[in-house]
Amino acid sequence: MGLLSLLILALVIFIAYKKGINAGLLGVMAAFLFGFVLTTPTSGGEWVPVSSAAGKASVLLKGWNSGMFLTLLGVTFLFGIARANNTLLILTQYLVRLVGGRKWLLPIAIFVVSFIISVIGPGPINGMAIIAPIAGQIAYTEKVKPLLMMIATACGNLSGGLTPLSPSGVVALSYAERGGINLGYNLLLNIGIAFTAMFIIAYIVLGGWKDYGKGDDNDSNKSMHMKKENYITLGIIGVVIFVVILFNLNIGFTALSGAVILLLLGVTTEKEALATVPWGTIIMVCGMGIMVSTVSHAGGITYLTNALTPFINSDTATPIMVASAAMMSSVASAMGVVMPTLIPVAIGLGNNLGIEPSSLIYGVVLGAHLSTVSPFSTLGALSLSSVDNSVDKHKMFVQLIGWAILFSVIGMVLSYFKLLLHY
Repeated sequence: MGLLSLLILALVIFIAYKKGINAGLLGVMAAFLFGFVLTTPTSGGEWVPVSSAAGKASVLLKGWNSGMFLTLLGVTFLFGIARANNTLLILTQYLVRLVGGRKWLLPIAIFVVSFIISVIGPGPINGMAIIAPIAGQIAYTEKVKPLLMMIATACGNLSGGLTPLSPSGVVALSYAERGGINLGYNLLLNIGIAFTAMFIIAYIVLGGWKDYGKGDDNDSNKSMHMKKENYITLGIIGVVIFVVILFNLNIGFTALSGAVILLLLGVTTEKEALATVPWGTIIMVCGMGIMVSTVSHAGGITYLTNALTPFINSDTATPIMVASAAMMSSVASAMGVVMPTLIPVAIGLGNNLGIEPSSLIYGVVLGAHLSTVSPFSTLGALSLSSVDNSVDKHKMFVQLIGWAILFSVIGMVLSYFKLLLHY
């Protein structure tokens, strides 16, 4: 059943791409139909089909990530207001001028800015939510590859997102300390090196260095200046970022509240703001979450993990931890599920094999975050929702999956040859 579920998932992605149908809608249908074959226990202990009346489709409903939905809605609505009243466009022009209009520097600049934002405490998800809309605007106005800009944003946030101050860093360090392992800032160093390497690889492969030209410098863009509504918009966004960082508030609720305040202050109209929300992308991401959750229930992830287990030894332990964490992270939270589950396993495995557990822990943390650039994860979902509607999002959906797989493979190979995670 596990293998069958993986084949169905692959088929859904292939059909959605070839036919141009929203993968989320197709995934919901496929999960529902597959649910008549899968079974789940009722409160009375009786096993019934997941999608039957008795099964109540509870397994499917759990796959709709309400937290991700709220985050995507709140962030895209807030920055949609900033886009509707040209605040994002003005910020884009400032950054373009800062790098002298050199398009090849823009992905690098976004990577550095994302690193700085993430390393001061918000962590990868909040940092991505802050920077991705700006990166998307730059990609559109300056004709820079949107995929590269989103990967730059994700890698920048991930490279700085494992500090002792960030939520992800706190989880990783605390579970390592429970096993008697003190990682300190070496965790940030190792993961930072890894995602800097991933960005460099993406920059080269996607030809970021080929963009020698200058950005759009026409008269209409030169005449854009900050107005009262732009200052108000930036002020509210600044407050949202500040309270999220300082009080660790939920980014979705906070961003949505900030957006409503902006509407009340009249910086733009509700109609203009709602028109910028990428509803199709949100449905695609959350709908596919139902399909992936169904794959997990059917044992697809367990099937893949078990297939790797016979190959574990002192040389392959770290890359296999990378692979296992990456696969788990594709269907579960890196911070809430993958690291708490696999870090204790890594410590025990290290002790059993007589090798330093720290490299295995780094493997878990790296793998848990390598696959977050996929559209099934929050960072990938934010990437899709932040690019302009002129971008083929079905194509980008598949591309992000491909890069998540590629990053995972690269992480495995480099860790096997001890080029990563041994510092």
